[in-house]
Amino acid sequence: MANFPGSGNAVPGVYNDVVTLSRGVSVPSGTRLAVLMGEGAREEILVPNAIGGGLDGIGSDCTPTGTPDGRHFQLSLFPVISNRTRLFRNGIELTVTEDSIDENPFDNRYDARVDITSGCIELQSARLVDQGGLDYSASSSNVGTGTITGLTLLDPNAPTETWTIRVSRVRRDGYGDPIDGYAVFTVRGSVSGTILDGYGNVITWQSNGVTVDNGILSFAIEEGATAFREGDSFVAQVQGGALLEGDSLTAIYIHTLDVNDPEFFSDINLLAEKHGSVTLENTIALGAQLAFANGTPGVFAVQTAPSVPRRVSYVLEEDHTGEADIEDLQFALPLGVIPDSDANINFFVTDPNTGVESQVIPNKVAFFDATIALAHSILELHMIFLIQ
Repeated sequence: MANFPGSGNAVPGVYNDVVTLSRGVSVPSGTRLAVLMGEGAREEILVPNAIGGGLDGIGSDCTPTGTPDGRHFQLSLFPVISNRTRLFRNGIELTVTEDSIDENPFDNRYDARVDITSGCIELQSARLVDQGGLDYSASSSNVGTGTITGLTLLDPNAPTETWTIRVSRVRRDGYGDPIDGYAVFTVRGSVSGTILDGYGNVITWQSNGVTVDNGILSFAIEEGATAFREGDSFVAQVQGGALLEGDSLTAIYIHTLDVNDPEFFSDINLLAEKHGSVTLENTIALGAQLAFANGTPGVFAVQTAPSVPRRVSYVLEEDHTGEADIEDLQFALPLGVIPDSDANINFFVTDPNTGVESQVIPNKVAFFDATIALAHSILELHMIFLIQ
């Protein structure tokens, strides 16, 4: 006799007992808990709303007791996994390099550097903005042909602003002509204003080639073939690195102790605090969202070590001009891409007419033949990183 509920004296044989589950995580006589394994990353708001003026963050020595400068910050948990830290300033991702943090400046191609051991973060210091090969520009209405020399930014925490260097007065001879070397310049920043000395006087420059500084800028002014006149001016622009008032700074990273650390969560919000919010890349949070949507009483979550890329491809040139100049024969890797010495690097060129991709075999000697060019082609670099 068939032995299952509701059989009703059925003839012996094979029967199916269909049980419909209203929830994907519940079964008769028990519960099923999801065990999630995947990649995740903590999200930490370092500065939600900056004060500005260099008052945010920690000291330049990466200690909370130091004097804040608006450029140094500390992750709450460290050390962190290498190559997995991302920084966002006002929602815009910064270019990050990993290095120990000291008094030495770092490559200005990067917006920030991170010490993965101490969790210290340093934003790029202030810098002078290039204006066509010079750190300053002369007004098109200038009469004087003199120049600025030795322009240097002294304050690494200077804010983003425009400095106007203007002739306020000149000394004239008996004929009313300006005398070389006696033009007086005042300097005013769009944020810092006019800087005063210790006696409350405006710091001025003279067109005599003598270097003067106001604590932020240092430079000298020299006369040219035609003497300066009142109203002649120069402009220098500073790009600051410190947070401005109202800025936000957010970090996404993987704490080393979060990896292979199983934990039971009955609240998806608590899981997000440890493993981050749901994204296509955050597989552990994505799995948790699916589980809790099906009414699970909880999940066990184990964050696995992040994968190591075996192969990465970059398009270095999308539509080549076919010229034979140096810039048409040299192709730089993207910013931050530094292959290992034993990495296997392959170059491919796509024919613009047939669409057929063919491999170019590079050598390791200097390339001198500038007559060889790639006509309207796509140069793609396939990089295979070898595991150390």
